[in-house]
Amino acid sequence: MADKKVFGMGRIKQLLKMPSAEPMYVLNIISYKNFSAYRWYALLVLPILKLVGGNIQWAGHPSTILHGEAQCQSLLLVRYPTHQAFIRMIVNPYYAAINKLREKGVERFEGAFSEAVSGDGKALQSKENLLVLHFNADNPDAVFEQAEALFAPEGAEPVLSLSQYLALDLMPRPKPSDPNPLTYQRNMFFAVDEVNEALNQAVKQWAAKQGDCVAAVYQRSSEKAFMPGQAIPDYLK
Repeated sequence: MADKKVFGMGRIKQLLKMPSAEPMYVLNIISYKNFSAYRWYALLVLPILKLVGGNIQWAGHPSTILHGEAQCQSLLLVRYPTHQAFIRMIVNPYYAAINKLREKGVERFEGAFSEAVSGDGKALQSKENLLVLHFNADNPDAVFEQAEALFAPEGAEPVLSLSQYLALDLMPRPKPSDPNPLTYQRNMFFAVDEVNEALNQAVKQWAAKQGDCVAAVYQRSSEKAFMPGQAIPDYLK
């Protein structure tokens, strides 16, 4: 008989005992309802994020959808030493207080504990534009290899491939602003200068074989975009 699913503190205790990828990544897929509130959360979370050894590797917004539907208004990739470090952050009373700002600011949130199949998130920090593939697959390694073989000759530099290994599933019936499971558990990041016709055709070829998936170009968001008091970025208006 399968073990009964636990949530809340029971799930947190369970996660603390489970093995973790080292390092571990949380891909944040975010749409907003009150960006001004989220900005305050983004500012106030930095001290505790640093305290647990976390680091924002890249933040951007979709600029061109090549296949499928836009997943979010912002994509953030955060690196932690382990998923236990993430758990220690969210159970801190300080985080519980500022999380109210995140809940007020977020329309929908998806995230999961993911491990790097290839590459390193630190390499993203110098990249301005990323072609990101969002998909599901039982054999993601093969799909990663197929995408790299198709795109690299057309000028797309493979930087990072991620696979979900644990869902955040902390709540039995999560609100849209709670941690929701990733729609697409496999994600691959390519650095690109532009999407020329040859690369566009390669993406279409890959997507036709993959089926349900999303391919989008994300542009780096400036740090000022997340600072309280600044003008709302055009891509959020």
